[in-house]
Order: sequence, then structure tokens, then C-alpha cells
Amino acid sequence: MASANATATARSATTLPLTISLLAYPLLKHCVVNVDDMARTNPLVSTSLPEPTSQQQRAVAVRILWPTIALLLPAITLVLAMTLREKTALTDWPLAMLLTTAAALLLGIVLAFRRLQSRLLLPALRAIEYAAHSRAIFEASRDGIVVVDHLGRIHSFSPSAETMFGWFAGDIIGHNIKELMPDVNAHRPDPALRRRNLDEGPTTSSQRTVLGRRADGSAFPLSIYVKRISRPGAEPMFCHVFRDQTEQAAIERASIGHARQIESANVQLAQSKFEAEDARAQAEAANRSKSEFLANMSHEIRTPMTAILGFAENLMDPALAQEERHEAVETILRNGDHLMTLIDDILDLSKIEAGKLTIERIDVSPSELLEDVARLMRVRTDAKQLRLSVCSKGPLPATITTDPTRLRQVLINLCGNAIKFTEAGTITLTAQILPPHDGQSLLQIEVRDTGIGMTAQQIATLFRPFTQADSSTTRRFGGTGLGLSISKRLVEMLGGSIDVNSEPGIGSSFTFTIEPGDLRAILLVQPEFLPPNEAAVIPLGKPARATSLLRGHILLAEDGPDNQRLISHLLHKFGVEVTVVADGKSAVDRALAAETGDQPFDLILMDMQMPVMDGYQATGELRSKGYEKPIVALTANTMSGDRERCLAAGCTDFTQKPVERQTLLSVLERLLPHP
Repeated sequence: MASANATATARSATTLPLTISLLAYPLLKHCVVNVDDMARTNPLVSTSLPEPTSQQQRAVAVRILWPTIALLLPAITLVLAMTLREKTALTDWPLAMLLTTAAALLLGIVLAFRRLQSRLLLPALRAIEYAAHSRAIFEASRDGIVVVDHLGRIHSFSPSAETMFGWFAGDIIGHNIKELMPDVNAHRPDPALRRRNLDEGPTTSSQRTVLGRRADGSAFPLSIYVKRISRPGAEPMFCHVFRDQTEQAAIERASIGHARQIESANVQLAQSKFEAEDARAQAEAANRSKSEFLANMSHEIRTPMTAILGFAENLMDPALAQEERHEAVETILRNGDHLMTLIDDILDLSKIEAGKLTIERIDVSPSELLEDVARLMRVRTDAKQLRLSVCSKGPLPATITTDPTRLRQVLINLCGNAIKFTEAGTITLTAQILPPHDGQSLLQIEVRDTGIGMTAQQIATLFRPFTQADSSTTRRFGGTGLGLSISKRLVEMLGGSIDVNSEPGIGSSFTFTIEPGDLRAILLVQPEFLPPNEAAVIPLGKPARATSLLRGHILLAEDGPDNQRLISHLLHKFGVEVTVVADGKSAVDRALAAETGDQPFDLILMDMQMPVMDGYQATGELRSKGYEKPIVALTANTMSGDRERCLAAGCTDFTQKPVERQTLLSVLERLLPHP
């Protein structure tokens, strides 16, 4: 009976620890799994906790197995004790068994508690630590952090997000995130991301730039980074990280502005460099042109001067035949006219470039002006056996309002060039009235020749001052290269433009237009021009027209002895008496003295540049002392303003040097008393 009780007691002692061990294993495992799941489902902690690997899962199993073994140890000890009792004579085995079982059970409990503490308490502490770190980051981050659920409802709203959007967390939590980004379905990154959510796990993320809206309704640019947070057994959540891009956008705009400024500066620098290089090239070309011009000018001046001096020296030969003397005089006159034309061209160009060339507006017949130019040019065309014709396309106005002197100058320049560069063929002048454009009609004149023509390269530089199509030292044709440049400027001042078409070996055509004034009340007539090369003899030397002799006494104030003799000779031939003085002071004294005497002067010819006292001072002094007789300025200055200066000094009229007989005679006829 005692043996049976002992056996039952032993079985009970064995069953109790075994039962405790079997119950403890699933309990410990359940506690560990729940703690781990709790930590991983926290949205602020789970982003920092990694998924357990297979090795970590084996370590957890070992840690759960150790306390289970410790609980089984008493049962194992009891079995060993019973085995010893059967094989030994130990009599007090129940007490030994109980003591051994109690010791083993206590040891198992201690070991199980330590294992349970290391598996349950430490992960909990770790989860709390992670939560504290995450919360610190959540609150300290300069970027706004907003956590929403799968429906877009806000669950967490960081302090930086409050500052960024102007919302308090308590006011916005529970609202849909669309209130922060009304134009974007922002609670989910994008459709492609939503499709990947089921496959890629919690690391799925998206980044883009959107337009945010503050609590006051103002919009601002921001970048958004969205991260999906997976939760086992629950719908995922989304963590949004916002960054205000206002300053960045301003920096980018400023950078773009600076880049554009730099680009513009580079373009301007390149343009300035190009303009500087172009200006340098033009300056070098201008210097070359001027050097060539000076060389050509020297040739153009010395050539007629050689003829003038040479034939004048021949006239001193008493054995020279009368026919040779006449030829010498014609040569001197022709070369003198050439020099005058050269000087006039230079003066005209200087006036134009100085902006002091004045344009008159008077009525003139265009057909008569064309006929006059043709008569003058036919002397030269006859000499080269060329045909010169004038025609019109349709009727022309009876009169136009323009500057006839400057229009004649342009026509003479163009016709002169056409004759110069044409060896055989025809020179044609064609005029027509163009249809009104913008309410203004234009008179168009074309000068066409059958000469040598020009290349496109020659035409490109044709209207530049000091430039000729052939600028070489062995050029075939003379000229200064000023005529066409002056003509272009004059045409523009007359309200038109000039154009040229040419083909080498075929000929050239110069066409220009001018404003003819208001033609609405002007009669249109069909002009009748002289037939080509109609005889039109114009004597050389421009002899004075027949006139009756003048009467009067003239005081000539001239410091040049040669000019004194020449002008005195002309005045004597006109029939007037002449008294000559060499400076302005003598002119004042003689004129005032004559006024108080018996033979006052009827007119004074006053050179404006003389020693002792010039003509301006002398005229001013005479006028200040009450001298009222005519005083005619006689000067070689022909620049713009010289005439006005002479008249302002008190002169009655103005005439130029070299003295033209016909011009001087006209002035004297108008101012001297008639017999």
C-alpha cells in the first residue's frame, strides 16, 4: 500500500512540471509575437523597425525553447531519482525527490523569467525608444510631415506642417488632405504607385512637385515625398513629407533671370565685338579710300594744272600762230572748268557731311531742265560720237517744285559718268511721273548707257565717298570718286532715292526719284524734246552776252595783284571807272573821303579776306558811319553760311571767286545807276 502511494506521488510530481512546461511554451510564444506585432504596427515606429530575417526567427525559437527546457528539468530530475531508488537502497527517497524537484523547479522558473524578461521587456523598451526618436524627428523636422489613412484623412500633423500651411494640428486632423492640395489626389502618390502597393511592400514611395494651399487660401509651390506604410491586417497609411519651394522657386527664377542677363550680356558683348571689328574694318577701309582719294585728287589737280601752265607758257611765244593761240586758250579754259568742278565737288561734299547744304524749293519746268542738260552734254557726246536722246513715258507736269540747281547737278553727274564709261552706243534720259503712293507722286528719271558696266562688288561700294569702281593707279578713267556720293545725298535731300542696275559689258542704268511737290493743280503736258544729237553749239569760255556799256565809279578792295588786274580789266570792258585799294582800312578811308568830295563811288567790290582790316570789319565800320552805297562781297569762301555772314556784316550782295563774267555783269547791272 505504501509502495502504491509512493508511486502515485511520484507520478503526480512528474505530471505537474510536465503540464506546466507544456502550457508555458505556447503562452511565451504568444506574448513574444504580440509584443513584436504591436511594435511593428505603430506608424511612427514601424518605419524604423526592420522586418525579421530567417536567422532572427530561429533565434526567437531558441529563446522560447530555453525556458521550456528549464520547466521540464524537474520532471527529468524526478525520473532520475526514481531510477536511482530502484537500483540503490535509498529509503528516504520521497524527501530527496521533493527537495530535488523543488530545486529544479525553482531553477527553471528563474531561467524562464530571465528569458521572458529579455524577450518581452526589452522589445517593449526598444519600441518605446523608437517611438520617442520618431516623435522627436516628427516634431523637429523642418519639413512638414503629415500622416493620412487610405481614405486621405489626416491622422498626424507636424509642427512644421502647421507653420507651412497655417493650420493648427487640432483643426486639420480628421480632414481630408485635399484641403492642403486641392488640385491633387495627394493621399495616394499616383496611379502607378497604387497599382504597385499590393506587390512592393512598405518601402514603396513617390516624389513630385505640386501646388499647395494655405489656410488663408494663398497658393505656394511645394515638393512632396510620399511613403506607404503597410500594416498587417489593416489598410496601409501614407506618410507625406512636404518642403516649401517658394524660396527655391524664387532662387530658380533669379537664376533664370541671371542666366538670361548673362546670355544677353554675352550677346551684347559679341555684338559689341562684332561692331568694333566692323568699325575697325570700316575705318581701315575709309583710310585706304582716303589715301586712294588723295592720290587720285593729286592726279586730278595736277593734270589740268599741267595743261593750264603749259599752254599759258606757250601763249608767251610771239611766234605762236593765231590758230595755236586759240587752241591754247580753249585748253586753258577747259582745264580751268575741270578744276572748278573738282573744287565744287569737294565743297559740296563737305557741306553735305556738315549738314549745312540748303535746298531751295522753286517752280521749274522738268522738260526744259532735261533739255538744258541734254544740250550741255551733247558737246561731249558729239566729241565721242555717241548718241544722246531724251524722252518721257507719258506726260510730265508743266512745273515741279524742287531745287533746279541741285537736280541739274545730279543729272550732269550721272550723264557725265555715262559718257565717260561709254565708248560706243547710246545715252538715254527717260522721265516719268510715278503713280501716287501714300498720297505723294514722284518724278522718276533714268540715265541708261551702253558702256562697260559694273560687277555686283563694284556696285556695293559705288556710292561711298572717295570710292571709284576702278581705284587702281592704272585706271583708265579719271575722276575723284565724289560725284555719285554727292548725287546720292542730293537725291535724298530732294525727297527721293537712287538705284543702279548694271551688267559688265552690257551697260548701266541709274534711276532716281525726287518729290515734285503738289501736282494736283498742275497741268500735265506731253513734252517735245530735240531729236537725238540735234546741233546745239555752246561756245567754250562762256562769253559775256551782248549788252550796253555800264556807267559808274567802282571802288575795288582786293589784296591780290593778279585779281586786281583781272577784275579791273573786266570792269573797264563793262564801261565803268575803277579805283583799286589793297586792304579794308584803305577802302574805308577812300570811300568816306569820296563821299565828302566831288566823285563819290557808286559801288564797292569788297574782298572779305584782306590784311590790316578784312572785308567784314571794313563793311561794318562803313555802315556804322552811315555809308549807304551798295557793297558787294567778293570772296572765295563758298561754304554754307558764308553768304549770310556777308549780308549780316552789311553787304548788299554776294559773288564768288573765281569771278564769272556773266554773274558779275548781272550784279552790276542791277545795282549801278542806269544812264
